[in-house]
Amino acid sequence: DKGEEGGFVYARPDRRGGAEVVSRSEGGDEGLLLRWPRWLLFPAVSHPAGELFFVDAEGIWSVPLAGGSPPRLRLAGAFRHLALSPDGATLAAVRWPEGSITILDGAATAPEAVRATGGLAWLQPDLLLASNRELLTVVARTGETRPWPRPVPCVASLAVADGSVLAGLAGPCTPALIRLSLGETEQTTLATLHDGPVGLVPLPRGAVCFGSADGLWLWTAGGTVERIGAGLTPGPG
Repeated sequence: DKGEEGGFVYARPDRRGGAEVVSRSEGGDEGLLLRWPRWLLFPAVSHPAGELFFVDAEGIWSVPLAGGSPPRLRLAGAFRHLALSPDGATLAAVRWPEGSITILDGAATAPEAVRATGGLAWLQPDLLLASNRELLTVVARTGETRPWPRPVPCVASLAVADGSVLAGLAGPCTPALIRLSLGETEQTTLATLHDGPVGLVPLPRGAVCFGSADGLWLWTAGGTVERIGAGLTPGPG
């Protein structure tokens, strides 16, 4: 079973001490994409590349969705918060625990001074948004930076959808899912949560999937938050 646009993928432990990547469609149907001998986090599917990306203890890996080729270690090291560009052609990641940004296509740089321990997301094919859990910074592929119009503390996860930024807040702030208007200072709280979300995936009709220590959750445009199963760090599928 392959990931399909409109759904998402997520990680879960298996019974043998390894992990699995599962795809979930918009309608709730699930399929196993990958079994892995170690823990893994932050799976993400690039449909243009036809690949599944994820992080484990060795680094960033890619696996062809069509099979036929072995998994490939794309970059060794400790990483978190994978982010695919809107066209699916470029992958950015956060080195852990220092928080510096790495862009895997080799044709872009990220300034060493910017930290993204609170996540990152692509605003445009050439612009990233990064959180250091105190401030948000816009980072161009050419290396230029500019601050977000207002401080937004406690951001632990980021995504971009429909002309706005989705952010998950964690402690010491009240855990919440919020929306930020691009280029403006407006901030809207969508839901107050029990735990800070890790992994935000925009879905059709304005819904958002996110992960927490208690599993996978779905926020709908009507304002409801519902637990939809066990799993970790959902990503685009």
